[in-house]
Amino acid sequence: MTTRKIKNLDIDQKFHVLPKGHDMLTVTNPFSGVVRTLTPDEEAVYSYIMGAQAFPNPDYEKIRKCLDWFRETNPEAYMELLD
Repeated sequence: MTTRKIKNLDIDQKFHVLPKGHDMLTVTNPFSGVVRTLTPDEEAVYSYIMGAQAFPNPDYEKIRKCLDWFRETNPEAYMELLD
């Protein structure tokens, strides 16, 4: 796993990025059960979004930028996992 900024995501945040082929790149929508395999960058942003929402006082500006990035990068997965 590497820690780095995500290309074209304009927030001051480094993400833990898994290597290609890692089992955790397959994610499941907890509400619908839809399963998607994401790229390492998409999974890192997805995990950040889901994790950030669990904390008290989440940084909604960062979450919104991550959601916008995800929607532009992979609109189909966005609709199935985050919308």
